[in-house]
Amino acid sequence: MENGNMNANGSPEKFDPDFTRHVIEAIGPKCTPRMRSVMSSLIQHVHDFARENELTVDEWMQGVELLNWAGKMSDEKRNEGQLVCDVIGLESLKATQDGLESLAGSIPTAATGGKSTSLHHAFIRSLILGTSADGYMSLCQVIATAGQPSYAAIAAPLLILAGEDDKTAPLEGSETILQQYGTSEDKKGIQKLAGVGHWHCVEAAEEVQHHIELFLSNIS
Repeated sequence: MENGNMNANGSPEKFDPDFTRHVIEAIGPKCTPRMRSVMSSLIQHVHDFARENELTVDEWMQGVELLNWAGKMSDEKRNEGQLVCDVIGLESLKATQDGLESLAGSIPTAATGGKSTSLHHAFIRSLILGTSADGYMSLCQVIATAGQPSYAAIAAPLLILAGEDDKTAPLEGSETILQQYGTSEDKKGIQKLAGVGHWHCVEAAEEVQHHIELFLSNIS
């Protein structure tokens, strides 16, 4: 919408050139210097993005709906906001920028379940730090660009071990795969691991072994 201002070519300005500055200046006085810097940059980039792409109301509302959906789907066992960051590559970007140290400082506790111990956390941290940033980035890229398999065409036996506290791979996704899988009902199943997060074999090694051995004995 034109605002009465003129650009260098003498044409009406579509956007108020002072609008973003006014929004940034409205940040409250209790904001820390670092947060003020971060939020000022975020506001500037978001406004520039909207202007450069001439974002429509419908497109803006689609973004709002995505944020609303992530919030509604999240709980103490599921973090859809983190998954959105993964989808848009922000997690991988941070790994490229800072190395894996930041991830090693958060994932051991954020991605494990209620039964996990400090020993589990320390071991997972060492596994992450033992991975190269390039290798981690490559894996993220493969996951991000992979197509969905034709599950119905697969006839091999299937056992899915799903941690009930897994925030990275929610139970609903595992249940959907199980339903779509082409294997007969007697040769596929899902086992929920109470108090276990994303690192099944680290958090509950003996339980995982038990379920695998039982599954193999039942299908043999």
